[in-house]
Amino acid sequence: MNIDDFKTIVEIANLDFKVTNHNKKIAEQNKRVEEIKTQRNEKEQLLSHSTEKLKESQGELKSLEAKIFEVEKKLSQGEDRLTIVTSEKQLNATQTEINTGKILKESLEGQALELMEKIDFYQDENSTSKEFLDGSVSTLEEIENEVKDQVAKETKEIENLNKRIEALLETCPPLLKTPFLASRKKFKDDFSVAWAEDGVCNRCQYAVSKNDQQNINRAINVEVCMSCERILIPKSAVS
Repeated sequence: MNIDDFKTIVEIANLDFKVTNHNKKIAEQNKRVEEIKTQRNEKEQLLSHSTEKLKESQGELKSLEAKIFEVEKKLSQGEDRLTIVTSEKQLNATQTEINTGKILKESLEGQALELMEKIDFYQDENSTSKEFLDGSVSTLEEIENEVKDQVAKETKEIENLNKRIEALLETCPPLLKTPFLASRKKFKDDFSVAWAEDGVCNRCQYAVSKNDQQNINRAINVEVCMSCERILIPKSAVS
């Protein structure tokens, strides 16, 4: 082994880091599509709920209007009877019936007014949801096309980087390659190598003996940090 071998695994670690960044960009692009789909799904659920409530309120209003019609009919009949009553007892009974009917009518009309306000609310909610769903169809299509192009671009970059990584791995001596692959497997999404500096691992700050640090910097032995398990490289390999 020599310093160039360690420089090779540093380059691989850097390329792995670039692959990770490209994968993050792909995830960010896919997230754009998922966000629109999530918003559409929420609006579809809202539309379904408001449509159900609208039908329910309209049905209740129709029932109330029928009740109000019957009360008004009885009130009219009561008013007519007032002109033909023949005793004070009949007059009082008819007047009580009319007063009760008016109170009932007022209550029913109040309920009807509340239902009409609900109906207006659900109609507005439906209109807003439908407008969003209609408008977001083209938006989703545009974003999906943009994402498809960006993902294809990032994927191509990853493929090129992986080819370079495979080529570099082929040049690594087995004594270095085996521990590096173990470190790389654990830290592929992070920097998979470290170096000893001022008596500690620069990644986790775990202590490295002076003798080990000297051997590492001379590229004599392959050492692994006892704490984070990253392969320790000569610091000169990263300069």
